[in-house]
Amino acid sequence: MELARAGDSRAGLALALRTRRQAQGLAMDRGELEALNAASIVHLIRGDYISAMATSMDACAFARRVDDPLLRAHASVSLHLSAFNLDAREEAAHGLRACVQAGVEAGDAGLEIRARVALGVVLGDSAQFDAAAFELQRALSMAHGDFPVPCPARITTSLANLHRKRAMADLKSGSNARARAECDEAIRLARRACELAAPWGSLGVEIDAVAILGCAHAIAGDARRGRAMLMESAALGRGARSRTSIVWVLCQLGSVMLAQGELAGARSTYLEALEIATELRPTLKSAVACEGLAEAALARGDGDDFRRWRDRAVAERADFERARRRARQQVDAILLAA
Repeated sequence: MELARAGDSRAGLALALRTRRQAQGLAMDRGELEALNAASIVHLIRGDYISAMATSMDACAFARRVDDPLLRAHASVSLHLSAFNLDAREEAAHGLRACVQAGVEAGDAGLEIRARVALGVVLGDSAQFDAAAFELQRALSMAHGDFPVPCPARITTSLANLHRKRAMADLKSGSNARARAECDEAIRLARRACELAAPWGSLGVEIDAVAILGCAHAIAGDARRGRAMLMESAALGRGARSRTSIVWVLCQLGSVMLAQGELAGARSTYLEALEIATELRPTLKSAVACEGLAEAALARGDGDDFRRWRDRAVAERADFERARRRARQQVDAILLAA
């Protein structure tokens, strides 16, 4: 997990899988279960939600067989978070609340923090901003270096992103002054996250925090500065060979470039996003990148290219929807067996 958070998710995954094989050879059930949970978290960090869900499902089933409720709850956090990222949202918040409660009842602060952060992210994406802020603030107040869970820098980044989401919602509703205030808070927290990330060696946090800074500046009307910071975030990911972590950054950068009329730059950025997203398919980012390419083609007046990318976007969304339905069925099966 530490290797993945430092930007080397491939090495982190290889280590988790090697540890699992060693535990199997020694008939160490708990060791194997911990390795499975670590692997699912690494898959989440690198954005491979299908693999994260499959691995966390295996961990849930294993934990039930060996009767380890705490590690089962950790696996359940990964399961619900990966299913949520595949847009299987109906049970995610409910399941994560149960994980929070499991951590509280067991006095396991590490589990409680992990579950609260995941719940905060889910609630924030569902526009339940006050409830999301409560969970993230509670997690931050509990977090310190003893737990192999999201560090304070990661939780602060999640809070910054929550304010970015609130700013976007306020802007959409016409509340420009409130949107500006939310952007200012997102910028403050993202800067703080960058400061906190350095001692932890968490490149993933820095990539996200710098990107959130860029998004917040762009929302606040400073597109030039926003573009520069998004480019810096993308460069950090490329430099660390952590490309899967920057798909969302590239999609945001493409959008800013489109708004500025940088059509060639937007096209190349969306093409890079699509190339990376293809490695993680099914993912909605593939469709987002294709839609951006269609917009760039339309702005250039290239009707044939526009139709090609529009049709590809429709196909990518259909593929994602099929995967989402399968994920929903698999999650339901796990919940029924609980």
